[in-house]
Amino acid sequence: GPPRLLLTSDLNRVTLSLPEIGWAKPAATPGRLVVEGRLGAPVQLDRIEIEAPGLAASGTLGLNEDGTLDRLAFDAVDLGWFTGRAALVGQGGAPPRWEIGGGTADLRRLPDLGGGARAGGSVPVIDVRLDRLRLGETLALTGFRGRFGGAAAFTGQFAGAINGAEEVQGSLGPAANGRNAYAIRADDAGAVFRAAGIFSRGYGGALDLRIVEEEGQGRYSGEVRAGGMRVRDAPILAELLGLISVVGLL
Repeated sequence: GPPRLLLTSDLNRVTLSLPEIGWAKPAATPGRLVVEGRLGAPVQLDRIEIEAPGLAASGTLGLNEDGTLDRLAFDAVDLGWFTGRAALVGQGGAPPRWEIGGGTADLRRLPDLGGGARAGGSVPVIDVRLDRLRLGETLALTGFRGRFGGAAAFTGQFAGAINGAEEVQGSLGPAANGRNAYAIRADDAGAVFRAAGIFSRGYGGALDLRIVEEEGQGRYSGEVRAGGMRVRDAPILAELLGLISVVGLL
């Protein structure tokens, strides 16, 4: 049969960097790499494992008969801020596409990636489906799905349910400051506020939320509109003040 390959390394004195996900390994930091597979035509790697501070992943690589990429699939990825599955899928003559399936992500722990336009060509298409996308201490999108990339800037459309309740839809694109801007919409602003634990007495109304990333991790500015939202029961002054305080933090 075809010869087998077994490669191991402690990754010492090797500098590695994946700026798209905010990960880097300095040369003086050790790690572990194991690659095992078959060197026939095409090459098949049955085992790829890498461990280093801030990254752990294991998967396989398959190539087509002509040597082009079929699928680089990681069944287990842990970046600290993301745990789940990821795959780079060949598209023939087109750029490969990323599939992020299952798992969870926590935007509070996401490194500062800069955002906005990317130099040197288009951003690859990224299809994402997450069980949960954590936005804050008590705020998350469940059943998150979206498609991003495919242009010179990181753009996309997404949707999910606020804390497993009310559905919202959103879009992502470059802001004037070179970072990312988000537009989030929902048909029932009151239901969104109740699901988020922001304001319990609002019902109905159309939600329009605009957010822009600012310099520094976790810093945003924006505005929210809830046209036509009805408020029930009194007294409501304290809750309205709380709502204003939350919006002011965006």
